[in-house]
Amino acid sequence: MLASFSLFAVAGTLRVSDATRAYARRSLVSDLTTIDLENSPRLDVGLAWPTLQLELDYAPRYTLLDVFGPEPITDLWLHQAALLLSLRQPRYVLSISQTGALGEQDFTQIGPALEPTPSDPSMAPDVELLPLARVVSIAAEETAANLTYFWSRRWHSDLGASFGFSGGADAAARRLLARQRRAQLDASVEFDWSRRSAIGSALMGAQISTSSGYDHWLASVLESWSERWSPHSDSELGVGAAFQDTTAPDGARSSGWAPLALATFNYMLSVSDVRTRLQWSIGYGPDVNVTGVIQNRLYATSQATLTHGRLSLGLMLGAAQTFPTDAPDAAQFASASLALQYALLDWLGAEAGGQVTHQRFIRGPAESPWAVWLLYAGLTAHTPEVRF
Repeated sequence: MLASFSLFAVAGTLRVSDATRAYARRSLVSDLTTIDLENSPRLDVGLAWPTLQLELDYAPRYTLLDVFGPEPITDLWLHQAALLLSLRQPRYVLSISQTGALGEQDFTQIGPALEPTPSDPSMAPDVELLPLARVVSIAAEETAANLTYFWSRRWHSDLGASFGFSGGADAAARRLLARQRRAQLDASVEFDWSRRSAIGSALMGAQISTSSGYDHWLASVLESWSERWSPHSDSELGVGAAFQDTTAPDGARSSGWAPLALATFNYMLSVSDVRTRLQWSIGYGPDVNVTGVIQNRLYATSQATLTHGRLSLGLMLGAAQTFPTDAPDAAQFASASLALQYALLDWLGAEAGGQVTHQRFIRGPAESPWAVWLLYAGLTAHTPEVRF
């Protein structure tokens, strides 16, 4: 009887969408302008019980590079999948996730994104250094678990663990994009000081090994304060310290402390049928770059979205600088992108936009500093959500 009850208590959803885009861009390896075509279907399946939820997401990407060039057309496949299982109880929430990616990534395309990002700085627009190549074969996998426990109305804690790898899929690709193997533990506790204010403490420990021969141990502590200033605005401030211990490929060992800092601000406003969202974040702390070297990095991101009826407009800016600035591997990164979306029908939309990315290595090769740009236009479509 219990099995029959569980079977009939389940509610399922199925969502299917597809996006087709044409890109004009400057290549990373030459000054020629290329025309590329891309198709990105997506399948989302969800199963929900009274306390249990299962979500499956599969999003392959097929790209044709330089379709009007003199050379034979190069086609790329990138497969991405994610599985999320979550259990919700009155006192706790337990979630387990599995993600993976395999294929070839075109790093000149960061892609259009108009969805507002949450206040977590790690979800802000990417400001990471890019490999000095246009296309790299990649492989990535991560297994993660997180437990949120509500001790009282004001106290709750989070305990998380994850392990996985990311980077080049083969030896040739790993020379351009080092593979990183990472195991990490996180623990945090938060106290709701009032309906608008909260304070928290977070601890993190991680071990990172790279295919370039570096072995890093990281530990950090962060104290944070979040405030909801009004129904339309909120912010978060955090300060702390990180300790790193690194063994280089030649066996040399170094260690040291670095400050941690972050600040985010969100603002939302709706006037009549016009909705506006502004977000910015700034942070400083250690980061492992594409070559496997750990650097202290200062980054700043901002995003503005405007929605009016069927029209959506988004502007995203990002910049990063590594420290010390006179180090042999010091680098700068900056990007700006503009995205426009218009709903032609309930199930069909049109989009267009552009992006400029600049990356400079302080003591890099002769071709740096360099910048790349892209323009795109496309159509998106989705089927009505199927419930079963």
